Amino acid sequence: MDLMLVHAPSGMSHTVLVYNRSAYMERRRELAEDWADLIMDGADPAGALAVGRRRRVERYSRGGTTAASLEGQRMLPIDGRILDIAYELRRKQAEKGLEHLQAFAADGSEWKASGMPDHVVAPPELEAMYAQPGAGIVYHHSHPDERALSPSDLHLIGKPGVETIWAHAPSGASYGARLRDRQDKRRYLAALDHLHGFLHPEIARGHGVGVDDRSYECLRDFAVMLALERSGWIDTHLSLSDETRRLIGSTGSALAEFVAFATSKTPGT
Repeated sequence: MDLMLVHAPSGMSHTVLVYNRSAYMERRRELAEDWADLIMDGADPAGALAVGRRRRVERYSRGGTTAASLEGQRMLPIDGRILDIAYELRRKQAEKGLEHLQAFAADGSEWKASGMPDHVVAPPELEAMYAQPGAGIVYHHSHPDERALSPSDLHLIGKPGVETIWAHAPSGASYGARLRDRQDKRRYLAALDHLHGFLHPEIARGHGVGVDDRSYECLRDFAVMLALERSGWIDTHLSLSDETRRLIGSTGSALAEFVAFATSKTPGT
């Protein structure tokens, strides 16, 4: 320990200490690794600091629907492992321009796959487990833009074997969802389909959301996700990057009105 702190042990002169730097090197390395693990627990992956401009990501835990308060009422936790997976999926998306997935089951099975620029197809063995109750699948995938979980993403947690779904956007935003009542998946899927049928472009335009640019689908996905949460169907996680916050802020109060309308049209639990 004295050598780790560059302290001369009792009875050892400074000259002897200088020539004794290699002593106990293996044990000193172990101590250094233990200390590094301690201070980095829960931090973002170190590699994330070396890729591009570091972006501020804000996490919210209760409330409204504007850029300053787009919040989840019941927040899914996000930990170091999820951050590591998100970083790796974003890296692959940036390098290859393709969506990627990584999924885990409760029995320790793991799957990885790449897809097309705007979607990824699950391997057949993973898809087969969707129908197995208790499989406990946690599904992560990259998104090519800032949109939240899509209706097809949210449909996955209605499968008997799927527990949680995560999507990770290029700018650092992450979105997660998990069904609150796992015994009520059939009614959840009916509520999701019912809601999605209402949120067509004409309805969006009537609530001030522009539908002639690429932002419409992003805003629609936020509205669906938040309406399902506020109606008591799902718990969510929303980590908003600066780019996502700018997109939401550009709509003014339109998104808040759109979400309120969507919630009013969503059957409750």
